[in-house]
Amino acid sequence: MKWAAKPRILSPLMCARYGWINIGCDMLKCSSCQAFLCASLHPTLDFEKYNTRVAEISRQLQTQHEKYCPWPDFPCPERFWLVPASEPSKLLTALLERFQSTCILAQQLPAISPELLKSMSLTEDVISTVLQLIEEEQKAKGGTPCSESLAVQVSACIVSLCGWGAK
Repeated sequence: MKWAAKPRILSPLMCARYGWINIGCDMLKCSSCQAFLCASLHPTLDFEKYNTRVAEISRQLQTQHEKYCPWPDFPCPERFWLVPASEPSKLLTALLERFQSTCILAQQLPAISPELLKSMSLTEDVISTVLQLIEEEQKAKGGTPCSESLAVQVSACIVSLCGWGAK
């Protein structure tokens, strides 16, 4: 609701690519330098004016940071925000591989506190659902479910959801 009706070039994932977090209606804040960016698009029938404003905001995603902020020079690679949502089986397979590789690390995984989960907008229900999905997928592929403790599985799940895995 805070970021409605924006074109793809100003999607939340594109803004995050340059370190911006949505903090309010049409308002962004840099996660590093704490700079603010207003990204309001006023309704207009003049498409040229609208497109000019979209291009201006798009440029500001890179230029509106403070002087020594790393985001303008080092944005996340495009592959980070191009989620292959049309290929859920690939997403699930990749998640399962990351989960299995991180479970092996067991006690080397970080302990994740409930407060940290809240800051990541993860609930116990979400983690439980993902762990159940992983277990069902392991059984479907003929594998054995992870035998590690629930704490290890939760940490491995979160690390895997963030795109990390052990090699």
